Amino acid sequence: ATGVRVKKPGDAGRGRGFRLHHAVAGDDDAFFDRVCAPLADHATNGGRAAVVFYGATGAGKTHCAREAQRKAAARLLESSSVEVSFLEVAGDACADLLKERASVRLLTDQQGDVQVPGLARERCADVDAFATVVDRANALRATAATERNATSSRSHAVCDLFVTATGGRLRLVDLAGSERLKAGAVGHSDDRLREAREINASLSCLNECLRARLRAATGKKEHVPYRRSKLTLLLRDALELESRCATAFVAAVAPAAACVDESKRTLEYAAATLEASELDRQRETFS
Repeated sequence: ATGVRVKKPGDAGRGRGFRLHHAVAGDDDAFFDRVCAPLADHATNGGRAAVVFYGATGAGKTHCAREAQRKAAARLLESSSVEVSFLEVAGDACADLLKERASVRLLTDQQGDVQVPGLARERCADVDAFATVVDRANALRATAATERNATSSRSHAVCDLFVTATGGRLRLVDLAGSERLKAGAVGHSDDRLREAREINASLSCLNECLRARLRAATGKKEHVPYRRSKLTLLLRDALELESRCATAFVAAVAPAAACVDESKRTLEYAAATLEASELDRQRETFS
């Protein structure tokens, strides 16, 4: 584990400290080697894995997520062809980004697994074919200008890579960034305000699920409200303590002084997730 400390300029104190597994620059090769490569290998061997990127708008999530898509595909393609699906979640609406944003629904089967009937899959035999597919999907994703990012992603994107030879799956989730907007703010339309509220509501539900999951890790009987949003319903497999899905959470934070408050909130998510996973591991070891 390593530590990250967030401190406002001029603050006489030491700031707020957080303990995480790793702290690396998003464009550092060590990021992929430490975080994504082991999960790609798990999928290659037939397992299920997920990497979830989250943080405030402008923190670099989408850049990291797209690099992870490219590098993970290259690693998986060393041993097998892959099939790709690309889903967008915006509020209660879900769209297939490989079918020109066709509307799709999330359904739960008898085993409790979430299915997306009609969601397209495209097979890729090499890195160039994969790049063509995901570039097309990313170009269709909803974006808008925000105070800190001229082309901010305004929806959640779920890129699934299925390993043809083994049936393994690697899920790469790029969450829309949270943003604090006030009604009547200059330069923000009613649609932008509604969009921001929808994003913040789904991220708030994710936070509730993480906190409920933390309480459940201590042995308490706790209902985790996955069904409260489409996002958390889709991520249930990655969030459940009992799931066989190996999951990494990537907290994207910016070093700018103006981003201190957002960075603290992002790292609180990360610290709570780490604590829940460690409590669950201890319970399994000593029960």
